[in-house]
Amino acid sequence: MFATDGQLELLRSSRLIFINSTFRVVPRLYYQLFTVFVSYVDYTFPVFYSLMTRKTTELYKAVVGKLNELASGIRTESGDRRLRLRLLPYELCTATT
Repeated sequence: MFATDGQLELLRSSRLIFINSTFRVVPRLYYQLFTVFVSYVDYTFPVFYSLMTRKTTELYKAVVGKLNELASGIRTESGDRRLRLRLLPYELCTATT
């Protein structure tokens, strides 16, 4: 997992968080790159990276748990101070309207 103190501060102050998982750019040792982005002054910046070896609910929960620990005090849109991860089926994530 990778993040600077400045990136974590942006994460703590953000109200809107975006998450992306990229599969094709990682070395063979890993399965995916999990990246967290935040909006700041009309731009979107990456603030947290995690190289993941598998795509399991347990591993996602561990990464989000560590993210909560590192960036304690994250504000979500609901005003909650804890980031939660809701995994959606692939079909819902890729559906077009």
